[in-house]
Order: sequence, then structure tokens, then C-alpha cells
Amino acid sequence: MEYAIKEWHVHIKATCIPTGIPSPSLANMVDELLSSSEHRNSIMILTYYFKHNKSWWVSVGQTALHIAAYFNFPWLVERYISQGKIPVNAVSLVNDTPLVWASENGNVECVTKLLDAGADPTIPESDGWSALHWAAKKGYRNITILLLERGARRDQQDSRGYTPLDWAREREHWKVAKVLEMWASGEEPENPHHSRQQQGITRVTADTSFVHPRGQFRASHSYRNKGNGVVGIG
Repeated sequence: MEYAIKEWHVHIKATCIPTGIPSPSLANMVDELLSSSEHRNSIMILTYYFKHNKSWWVSVGQTALHIAAYFNFPWLVERYISQGKIPVNAVSLVNDTPLVWASENGNVECVTKLLDAGADPTIPESDGWSALHWAAKKGYRNITILLLERGARRDQQDSRGYTPLDWAREREHWKVAKVLEMWASGEEPENPHHSRQQQGITRVTADTSFVHPRGQFRASHSYRNKGNGVVGIG
């Protein structure tokens, strides 16, 4: 069971080479699987159990768009967006959006498609974590730039008062920290995955003077690993 849960999405992606899109029959099979809330919850519960040190704490109540964004299925994200049946800013029971999940997992193409469809990068999880917090904490420079270009706030604080810049510095993701610092000063870091000029996007700038000295961070109370390796709900 562990192998099946960990690798099912990998095998689906393997069938998409080189087009990036599975056969119509496989696409319909995946769509049917994710149409059931019971199936979606089971997939995520078992994924978190095997991925996060046998933790049962997981965000349930997610949509099929959440699953597509989490497991990096750009073709499926586009499919759900074009169908228009699932709001792009749909939230789980702990207020996760598909954009948060895509950003957390470094899925650049899914992040781009969600933003193009109007996803709001400022919507926080129940504990205040935004998509930008996740990108900064994980060290995803290109996603950080994408989110900033679409209105993400670098001064947005989580429930403990930490900003994305705080997390980038704490995790020693200096390239991401530099992006956030440049954005505050009015400089424009280059993103090879995206051209703001081509899409006519207006830049939104935010500043912050809230900086925690490294070493003062503690684990955030949530169902995912956000701090010192502790996973669970406090």
C-alpha cells in the first residue's frame, strides 16, 4: 500500500511523456477517481501518513483541484479550471487553497495556471501561512517571484508573527531572501519561468520591518512540517 500511495502519481506522469498529457481514457479515470470526496480524503490521509512520520493530521475537505495542484498535474489543473465547476480559490477545512498546495510543493506550472485563472495569493491557511510563506520556507525562488508579481504580500505574517522573509532567512534560502529584499526596495529580480511584461501584470510592492533573529523560530501548530520537524496539531 505504501508504494501505491507514494508512486501512483509518478506512474501517471510517466504515461504523459512526451506530450505532458495522458490518454483520454486515463485522464477520465483520474477525473473519476478524484470526483469522490471519500477517495480524495483517503489519498491525502495516507499520503501524509507515509510522508510525514506516520502523522494522521491532514487537511481534508479539499477539492479535486487541490489534489491536481498538490501532485503536480498541470493538465488536470487546466482541465478543472476550464470546466469552471471548482472555484480557483476553493478552501479545505483548514483554509488551504490549491495555490497554497502547489506553492508548498514547488509546482511552478500549476502555480502559474492557478494565478492566470485568478487565484488569490494572499489567502492564508487557518494558521496564517500564505502561499508565499511556503515558497520562501522551501526555497522556491521562481515561485516566490511569481507570487509577488501577482500581489502576494511579503509583509504578511503567520499566526506567530513570522513573514516569508523571516522563514527564508531562518532556512538559509539566501536567494529567496534576496528576492524579497529586492522587491521591497523596488528592484526587479529576473524570473526565467515568467515574463511580467508580456502579460501586463501590475507589480504590487509591500515592505516590512518585522524581522526575527535566527534561532527564535518554533514549530508552527499545523498538520504539516512548518518549523523544527514537528508535525501535528498543538
